[in-house]
Amino acid sequence: MTQWGNGPSGESGDGQPAQPDPWAKPQADQQQGQPDPWAKPQADQQPAQPDPWAQQQPGQQQGYGQQQYGQQPGYAQQPPGQQPPGQQQYGQQPGYYPPAPGYAGATTGAGVGGIAGMGARFGAFVIDIIILLVVGVILRVLFGQDLAGVLNLIVGFAYFGYLIGAQQQTFGMRVLNIKVVDANTGGPIGIGRGLLRYLVQGLTGLLCLVGYFSPFFDGTKRYQGWHDKAASDFVVNAK
Repeated sequence: MTQWGNGPSGESGDGQPAQPDPWAKPQADQQQGQPDPWAKPQADQQPAQPDPWAQQQPGQQQGYGQQQYGQQPGYAQQPPGQQPPGQQQYGQQPGYYPPAPGYAGATTGAGVGGIAGMGARFGAFVIDIIILLVVGVILRVLFGQDLAGVLNLIVGFAYFGYLIGAQQQTFGMRVLNIKVVDANTGGPIGIGRGLLRYLVQGLTGLLCLVGYFSPFFDGTKRYQGWHDKAASDFVVNAK
């Protein structure tokens, strides 16, 4: 029978080789250096991981190769009010030049939409003439030939002088959406200049209707007729 006890020489009492005790606790110097899977790693053995929740210091980048949010690569931040060389202001078209003095009211004034075309101006004039002819017939029926001629002249001055000078539009101009504006301010020209405009247009129109076609003679392409130049106005598209 094999005994578990071993003699001093490592043999059993009956002379047989000593058998290892399976229940014996291994000695400290006999244990193998196996890593403990449940042991917490030491601070100096953990890899240095960046803290994603750490507060970023002012002027410090978040990581290697990262740039600040909203900053494009290759573009240095410009001081306020300073533009990079060769860069134009927003909304300014290349080759744009400011309008000539005295013409600003015809392009940028309040309620101004650009110089009106001659087709709209001619159509508005035809509508106004038809209205005045109808009024002239009524006056002739009511007051006779001689008195109707004087009344027609008064009605013409009142019609063009007041409506153009104060309202900036006759009925014909209102239909075709054009109006008369001051060449410098873009506002109404006033009744006095409205009467002057109608007088010059009527007198020059007696010369074989040349005065009515004088806007075509304007070399600036603003269609400013002789009556427009006399009253210092432009005919523009109404907004």
